Amino acid sequence: MELPEEIKKIYRSITQKGFKAYLTGGCIRDKLLGKEPQDWDIVTNAPADLIKALSFRIIAISKEFFGTYKIGIESVSCDISILKGDTIEQDLLQRDFTINAVAFDIEQGVYIDPADGIKDINDNKVIRAVRSPEERFEEDPLRMLRGIRLSVELGFPIEDTTYRTMCKMAPFLEKSSCERIRDEFNKILVSDRVEEGILLLKNTGLLNYIIPELLEGDGVTQRGDHIYDVLEHNIKTAAYIKPYLNMRLAALLHDVGKPRSLKETEDIRSFPGHNKVSAVMAEDILKRLKYPNKTISEVISLIYYHLFIFKPTTPEKELRKLIAKLGDRGIMRLIELLDADRRAISPKIKLNYVNYMKEKVEEMLTNEGVINIKDLKINGNDIKDYLDIEDGPKIGHILQKIWDRVMEDPSLNRRDILLKMIEDYKYI
Repeated sequence: MELPEEIKKIYRSITQKGFKAYLTGGCIRDKLLGKEPQDWDIVTNAPADLIKALSFRIIAISKEFFGTYKIGIESVSCDISILKGDTIEQDLLQRDFTINAVAFDIEQGVYIDPADGIKDINDNKVIRAVRSPEERFEEDPLRMLRGIRLSVELGFPIEDTTYRTMCKMAPFLEKSSCERIRDEFNKILVSDRVEEGILLLKNTGLLNYIIPELLEGDGVTQRGDHIYDVLEHNIKTAAYIKPYLNMRLAALLHDVGKPRSLKETEDIRSFPGHNKVSAVMAEDILKRLKYPNKTISEVISLIYYHLFIFKPTTPEKELRKLIAKLGDRGIMRLIELLDADRRAISPKIKLNYVNYMKEKVEEMLTNEGVINIKDLKINGNDIKDYLDIEDGPKIGHILQKIWDRVMEDPSLNRRDILLKMIEDYKYI
């Protein structure tokens, strides 16, 4: 097996002290699949003191897996773990899935495979728990999420007994910390098979212990061109958008508030104000899962404004104001959300308004730039001096009125013109 020189150095630094070291886990799986590993895992019977004394920089000590040390050496990422049990075979049989329970003895040049993981990687191409799924998931319920993540990343189905055990033991996920759940969920969310991943979470019952609010949309039909229920629409919107975490979160949650906004009459089914309800619910969900404030802020902003439609009949100042609120990146991400939202209605849906809005935004950003109220060529002090008044809310009201007019015609943003405008609002 071809190995990076840095990994060989780490291996030699352990074995020269008289201890054993093996490559394990994801790097072996990747090698067997013909992929170049991004991360390397070494397990050793060396004591912790020896690992800490190695001439390599320890970046972090894992809180999740006691006795795991992340080593920083040039361009290679490597985790060193202390052997669990007396032998490498005992260690491997305590692992989560067979595809992660294969080791490689560098000195002997042989694989160690007590759980038939190589067969599941190369031939069966399946996600199978090591020995007893009940024992593995009881030891660490997060393994159920990891199994789904591996399934969507590798394109391997989950073996029947393992899948049925996930369904039975889904409530055990509540024992895992929300931070660990969030981190594993994020990996599913940004995968190429996000739709498959979310459906697996739903069908196993695990979604009920991550974002149960999404399930409120299951079976809630929609009017017009919509061919999917609310839950299906949310999932498909996430699948249509780029695999950036914040955008996938916004897409998945953009209509989460529809069931709570539902209004029905004999002829009409509608969801008035569902963007606002969805934004509030999304904020609660993301806080519960302990997402960073910056992520929460961007996601709820995208959700709040996802009903904005810019048509040829819409005043241009409305679009300029939205650009000013969201910024260059924010408005382009909103357009991507609108595009995905429309595509997730029906394969036959047209994107005329979204394309028109995108063209108009690009034109405005190129020719005008973004004009925030702070970009006006006058400020509050100018108004105070011009009208000879004291500080007070009137100054802010006048600035807002002037900004509104500049939004209609950005060419008005000249100091001489704006000073004259103050006169128009001296009596408000």
